[in-house]
Amino acid sequence: MHRRQEVLRYLANAHSHTTASPTSDPNLGEHYKMSEGLGDYVNLTSFVAASRGAAPDPAKKVCSDSSSRSHPNTQTASPKDFVKRLKNYIARWTLLPDPDITSYEHFTEEHRRHIKIISDTLYRHKTLELTYTTYDMQDGKDKIYQRRYPDVMVLSDDEEHPYLYGRILDFFHITVMNNGPNSLLPKDEHATLHMAWVRWYKHDTSLGPSGFTSLRYPTVSFYKGNEPDAFGFIHPDEIIRAAHLIPSFKSGSTVEYLAGPSKGRPEGEVSDWKYFNVNM
Repeated sequence: MHRRQEVLRYLANAHSHTTASPTSDPNLGEHYKMSEGLGDYVNLTSFVAASRGAAPDPAKKVCSDSSSRSHPNTQTASPKDFVKRLKNYIARWTLLPDPDITSYEHFTEEHRRHIKIISDTLYRHKTLELTYTTYDMQDGKDKIYQRRYPDVMVLSDDEEHPYLYGRILDFFHITVMNNGPNSLLPKDEHATLHMAWVRWYKHDTSLGPSGFTSLRYPTVSFYKGNEPDAFGFIHPDEIIRAAHLIPSFKSGSTVEYLAGPSKGRPEGEVSDWKYFNVNM
């Protein structure tokens, strides 16, 4: 740190007679970068609806709050339910903070009725670029691809392990309006809101203790598809960085977490690894 300060002081003196600022990069300090292109888009209703004769996809029964454990265990997906949860997410990011609202499920129909999703359209993106601080205080960069490098980590309020882990299913942005009371948006003005659609892992102790004290990597496994915390929305700002999760090949694969074809796993795959180890 002392050496870094000396270098910065030297650079400041060297450029003291120039008009250019060494921090003039407009992207400096941005945690994430996502495209706002409009080329790949889907209609909300058609996105959620199942094919004729097919069962609803559990992945589209989105649970909006990954930190809560009190959601009703809804077994079926519907466009109405998906849009409701999507509007709860929008409300969280477009309203002033309310101390009485501690979960996405606390938003009411009164909050949601002031929200409008322009054209009822989700715009999809394939990658997310993240900037994070490394352990030696440098800038690190991750590029998260939903198909190749999809696993991420976010902060957790769990005292036993400080992080939650999730698998990115898709990146979206939507154009929204919120003309309700306490809105952060000017009346009748649009705003762009980014989000990541995530399939969550849970900490799994069935293979024994893990962590630094036991000299074992933490073990995680997917939630079952009908559990309330299996899927969710998060804002890209909540993602710390990419995570490296190593399949426990010895334990094999299973279909118990998500039965049948689903958007919850890559196209063509019909099973999941039973356990993953978090590479620390």
